[in-house]
Amino acid sequence: MKYKSGLNESIKTKRDNFKKRFETQCLQLKTEAYDSAIQERVIELDWNENDITSE
Repeated sequence: MKYKSGLNESIKTKRDNFKKRFETQCLQLKTEAYDSAIQERVIELDWNENDITSE
């Protein structure tokens, strides 16, 4: 389906904005989950290789 150039740019802009917001929110969620896990001592900062491979 062909769109007029202005509409095409509008769709691309909305897609790009959505992608940026999604990536930002994913990174924020990952960071908050990591911080929470550290505070609740679910994981430790000084992992040994065996700690990672055993799970």
